[in-house]
Amino acid sequence: MSKIKGFNIVAKMLKDAGVECVFAITGGHIGFLWPEFKKVGIEVYAVSHESMASYAAMGYAQASGKMGVVIATAGPGVTHAISGIVDSDIYDTPILFIGGASPASQNLEEQLQEYDTVSILKSCTKNARRCENVKQISNYLAVSIRNCHGFNPGPVYLEIPADTLQSDAIDQSEVTYPKKYMPNRRTGAAPSVVEEIADTIIDAKKPVILIGEGVQYGATDMTAFKELAEYLKIPTSTLLTNKGKFFSEKDPIFRIGFEAGTQADVILGFNYATDAEFGQWYINPDAKLISVSTDWNDIGLNGPCEIGVVGHCDIVARQILQCVKTKISERQDRAWPDFVWQKVKEDFQELYDKAFNSEMIPIHPARLTNEYIKFLNSEEGKDFVLNPCGGEILEWTRVNHRMLMNDSGSFPSRFFHGTKYGCIGSQLGALTGVWAATKRPILHVDGDGSFCENLSEVITYAKLGIPVIILISNNSNYEMISAIMRQAYPGDDIVDIANTIVPAGGGRFKFSALSEVIGGYGEEVENPEDIVPALKRAAATGLPSIINVYTEANDEVVSSITAAFPEALGVV
Repeated sequence: MSKIKGFNIVAKMLKDAGVECVFAITGGHIGFLWPEFKKVGIEVYAVSHESMASYAAMGYAQASGKMGVVIATAGPGVTHAISGIVDSDIYDTPILFIGGASPASQNLEEQLQEYDTVSILKSCTKNARRCENVKQISNYLAVSIRNCHGFNPGPVYLEIPADTLQSDAIDQSEVTYPKKYMPNRRTGAAPSVVEEIADTIIDAKKPVILIGEGVQYGATDMTAFKELAEYLKIPTSTLLTNKGKFFSEKDPIFRIGFEAGTQADVILGFNYATDAEFGQWYINPDAKLISVSTDWNDIGLNGPCEIGVVGHCDIVARQILQCVKTKISERQDRAWPDFVWQKVKEDFQELYDKAFNSEMIPIHPARLTNEYIKFLNSEEGKDFVLNPCGGEILEWTRVNHRMLMNDSGSFPSRFFHGTKYGCIGSQLGALTGVWAATKRPILHVDGDGSFCENLSEVITYAKLGIPVIILISNNSNYEMISAIMRQAYPGDDIVDIANTIVPAGGGRFKFSALSEVIGGYGEEVENPEDIVPALKRAAATGLPSIINVYTEANDEVVSSITAAFPEALGVV
């Protein structure tokens, strides 16, 4: 009987589970996995840092709806990846994290990179386990994969020591490969509850639908939400992290759920949590809340819940629609959504029109967002995915897309957005996963401070041949922090101590020069009318590109969100 090792078992189990790719950076404790993955047809996307591997896996999961897989070597390799694992835990994202470890046969000998990383990972995963027996690897993986896809999905950690993975050989007959270990039935709501929800929505004068995070994972009926909203003409919105995943936004009804929420009398929320990101700022506190969630912890969070259902959101949405159809014909009256849409347009014009069309030099960050949207709507940019990151420039992006004056839904999953965990620079890793899932060119918008966090990832894009344009808002500042400090310490140069990004000799960093290092394309841009032409030239090359745009940083150009921070933090 032929012998096999742990890495053979890992590769077979992942392949049999439908895994198409993994995200990793090599290391001595895990390196033997790569040739085995190649043999079974699993692609390895080699990034430049483990923190970016976990975010790449998260980006892949968000873009594909499938489990992302990240692999890191022992000790610091594992701990480097933790931010992305925490983020995926917060956002119910199915990530299988396989970590290497020092040989189990030498435990407690203070080997190279030896540390109890399982204990660390227990705090930010659904479960964290260590397998020291090569015969048990297949069972441990089956349990981990099932947990990852559970009723409430999330990250799972499995640690395999180097000797278990790479040294210990056993007969093939000693290994059992679990079969049919995944649930194959999904959960809806009781008929009486469905009817109660349907009646409540039908009777509402100003209903709203809000769709939260994690709804897409394992969903088999992604159109149910769109059909329900269209049938009853209900204003609907998703989190920006879900934008474009359930419906195109060419119909304004799918652009205005948040704005309608302030006046709503009934809110139907799917994986909806009444938190600072997705609730407290956007809803009428007197509205009736109907909460459908895969996580019972979200139901009644920070506010009363009229009807709470634990179930798979797409299944329940379809149940509600089917029940509604037995009671009334499709509504034709659009008075409620049309009223909200008109108000949104008027408010946007009053509050932001001047900023988004500013002619100032250095360029207003709002104008930068307006220009890249022109590019995305052009013939040259129509196939690009938008992947924004950063601090202040991200807030202007959020304003522009929260007000939803521009269509970003010409194809599914065109918009990818970081989470409220706020790990700046993380989308530089996520874009590799997005590209792996979509194979579409990517426009990555970032601030200079955020870009500096993980700028080594430009090497990844060059290695993998990712057609990405990195559009940098270069204001030589960590502007969200600087704006707060300017209000807290008016007239004091303390703002400059740690918040500026300026060469010692003065001037600004010419980030486009990095394009020479990676064999890509780069431009420096100082005038707003030059932004779109520069983006089009970059797109034409098909190469990793860096467009460095000089933007302004002062109290006159800060976003409304940043401007509100000092008071919210109690520093002014």
